Amino acid sequence: MPAVSLARLTKRLPARSVLWEFITYRPYVFNYPDSVVPRRYLAFTFDTQGQSTITELGEASMIDSLIAVVDQKVQAGSGVFLGEDERQLESDLTKVASQLTALILYPLLKSAGECDHIIVSPDGQLSLLPFEILPLSDGRYAIEKYEFSYLSSGRDLLRLETAPRVEASGAVIVGRSRL
Repeated sequence: MPAVSLARLTKRLPARSVLWEFITYRPYVFNYPDSVVPRRYLAFTFDTQGQSTITELGEASMIDSLIAVVDQKVQAGSGVFLGEDERQLESDLTKVASQLTALILYPLLKSAGECDHIIVSPDGQLSLLPFEILPLSDGRYAIEKYEFSYLSSGRDLLRLETAPRVEASGAVIVGRSRL
């Protein structure tokens, strides 16, 4: 596979889309023990115009703990239908998810332009977060305004370039005999 370049990557993005590639990392601080430097989240954004940004999202432990609570609320709500309990669970979920919206979604949307399709390549606990459920400031959920797709890596977009093409050479019939 040829080398990954920004031009090749952004060329593969669908129209009106943006790629968010997340990583967790531990900053290196000279003369400071590695074990006490907290991990952090960083996001790289790539758009169809070839623009890219890097956004520091904050300490991973804080974001990860919010994701754990969201996951717990979603799991708790999976067996509750149309009642007072459901409204309370949704309210509780929205409160926690709003914090994730402020920490993750809004900082990245600043550089997303007019996109309506967000391609997410998560890392760490972000792979457990359904970005669609994040509430927006207008009272809607992210899924009501954006289409989301998930990749294990942004490089997966380039695999489409090198996928072997299968030429049709006639009909294929599959059957099973009853003997």
